This record gives sequence, structure tokens and C-alpha cells, in this order.
Amino acid sequence: MKTLMMGLLLTVSQAANAHEVSIKLLGASPLNEVSTTRGTTQDGSSSAGFALEYVRPVYKKLSLGGELSLMPRGEVKAGSLLGPVIDLAVSGETLAFLGLARLDVAELHGMRLYAAGGLGFASVSRKAVATPRPGTVWVATGESSPKTLVDSSSLVPAWAIRGGVDGVLKDRWIVGAELGYLGTGEASHEMTAEARQVLGAQPPIAAASESFVFALKAGFKF
Repeated sequence: MKTLMMGLLLTVSQAANAHEVSIKLLGASPLNEVSTTRGTTQDGSSSAGFALEYVRPVYKKLSLGGELSLMPRGEVKAGSLLGPVIDLAVSGETLAFLGLARLDVAELHGMRLYAAGGLGFASVSRKAVATPRPGTVWVATGESSPKTLVDSSSLVPAWAIRGGVDGVLKDRWIVGAELGYLGTGEASHEMTAEARQVLGAQPPIAAASESFVFALKAGFKF
């Protein structure tokens, strides 16, 4: 009976620490470019984001869960894309929800090494604002005010692959770091009425999104 009770207590203790929740501080660097009929430009610049992750062991070293992440893309200047007298600023963000599978690969000096992959969907938004340089105006309107050429979002498939290392402090608190890749399907963005007014008829801007992602994470087990 004593052995049975000890086994039950151990099982309850393990179950109580089966869930993991982590908050991640992300550093994301876009890898892709956005193309227009007049050329290409980098799809935003490196910036910080955050993510919330939940996983639970389901079989030996395999854990399943999900992650919600928000990764803004900083503004990048593409001065010559629309000509020598127009400044163009491109920015955006990716809001992704992924189902995750994590495999614990090894333990080293109390640290856990793991690999993970995710599949889900993302809302990819892009914004492009064009401004005539001082002393110039839009030929079509005679104005010099900025024009928003693109400002929309598109829902597309998303996927991720990453590797990481973490450790558990006092059987509860989790700290670690990850390196990975996040990709999405092609997101299409129609030109605005302002864009058609000053540039004429233009095809949509369409591009897949790719980012190199570094993460620092902190969380707890319960």
C-alpha cells in the first residue's frame, strides 16, 4: 500500500508539471524582398516582437502545443524604386498562430536541447508610403503630400522550424533561447485608390514572407 501511494503521488507530481507556458522576446530579420513593376526592395527591416507558447508532453520526448506570435517589420527606405524624386518607405508585420511539435534531443549539464516545427496560418500586413522629395510634386495631382500606396493584410499559410536550449530552475521556472525560421505563403496586397491616382493602374504587390528569428524565453511549468 505504501509503495502504491508513493507511486500515485509521483504520478500526480509529474502530471502537475506537465504543462509549459513561455513568453518569448523575438528579434526578427526579414530575408525576402517585395517586388513591384519598377523593381524590388527589402520587405522591412529587423525589429523586435513577442510570442506566447504552450506545450505539453504527449509521448516520451515529444511535446505538442501552440504559439501565437507578433513580429513587426521595421520601416525600410527604398528611395529609387519609384524614381529619383520619390521616397518610398515600406513596413509591416506578421501575426502568426502555429500548432507546434517539439522533440527533446538531448540533455547536457542540466540543459535540454530540442528541435521544433510548426504549421498554421498568419496575417501578413504591409504598408508602403511614397513622398515626393522637397521641391517636387505628383505629376497627376500637383500635390506634394505623402500617398499611401499599400495598406492591407492577407491571411496565408505559415510554417516554422527552430532549435533551442532551455533549463528548469527549482523544478518550475524555464529559461532558454532559440534560433529559427518563419515562412508564409504569398500574400497579395491591392494598390490603394491614392496609388492609382498618382501612379495609374498597377498590379497588386505579392510576396511570401521569410524571417530569421532569434528568441529569448522565460516561462513556468504547472
